[in-house]
Amino acid sequence: MAGQFAISPEGALAYVHSPSVSLPTSDLVRVNRQGDVSALGAPPNTYRERVEVSPDGTTLAVTVQSTTDVRLFLYDITRGTLAPAFAQQAVRDTIRPIWSAKGDIAMQVYRSGGSHIALLSADRTGVVEEPLLPQSGFAPSSWLRSGEALVGNRDGDLWVYKPSASGDKWERLTNSAAQERYPVWSPDGTWLAYASDVSGRNEVYVQKYPGPGSPLLVSTAGGEAPVWNPNGRELIYTEPITNDPSRLRYNVMSALMADPARPGKPQRLFETNSAVLPARPGAATPCYSMSPDGQSFYTLQFRPHNVSRVTSLRLILNWFDDVRRLAPTN
Repeated sequence: MAGQFAISPEGALAYVHSPSVSLPTSDLVRVNRQGDVSALGAPPNTYRERVEVSPDGTTLAVTVQSTTDVRLFLYDITRGTLAPAFAQQAVRDTIRPIWSAKGDIAMQVYRSGGSHIALLSADRTGVVEEPLLPQSGFAPSSWLRSGEALVGNRDGDLWVYKPSASGDKWERLTNSAAQERYPVWSPDGTWLAYASDVSGRNEVYVQKYPGPGSPLLVSTAGGEAPVWNPNGRELIYTEPITNDPSRLRYNVMSALMADPARPGKPQRLFETNSAVLPARPGAATPCYSMSPDGQSFYTLQFRPHNVSRVTSLRLILNWFDDVRRLAPTN
């Protein structure tokens, strides 16, 4: 139950109870290249927006939100088991899990004192945290190859974080008035795809990394949330449907990248909506990831959210008198 304080017409302080708002429930699902959705069999839960598949395709890293925290879970696709990633949960909120090619998981962690990067080893035996100051707003989204660096965004610009660097761990890639988000390295680490609104709307670009070279436009009618096919020869992204003012429907697009310096013409794979691929404006990372064979996507599907109607109110007047009676002061 939840509620709020109110003042009655007679000036009495009251506390009004009302039903609490429940967290949205979703299912872990697989979506093929035609847009067909199949449930994985994981229990429905209050999963957060990002679903990340391991490099070998056997495990999903997901976060589950409760009324008190956000925890990292691992779902074994073959065995159909969902278990916490940590033996003991510290006092922290864990979001945006990102697998490296060697099996480590990077996460953004919020705890008392600010934002941290946490690195969970591939054998699951150790978690190392580093405070992100002075870049506490950094949201990581992609590993470089086997874990040399993380790329992400902070305040609309792209940054690279190098955990093993002995000196300055930060490299700034962009510094403009445009909003750049969703950076993701190609599997070989030589190209960086991202979305930018430099043209006045969000479009997907690729740029040689570490350079030199200028950004190359990939999308043709708007685009966000790019994801590389693990084969490195295709870029997937979402394209908004222009006649949908709600921004709840969009197309999943494919652009061939056999030569990223000459992106292919984007082709529509299927139309979907935010109940299946919960892409939201302003998100830091894509909500979905691509299977190692490039034939399907892992994401979550929201269940219909029925908001409870308020059918009764419980009004307690002069409740301070009861408090004083039950807990008298000396």
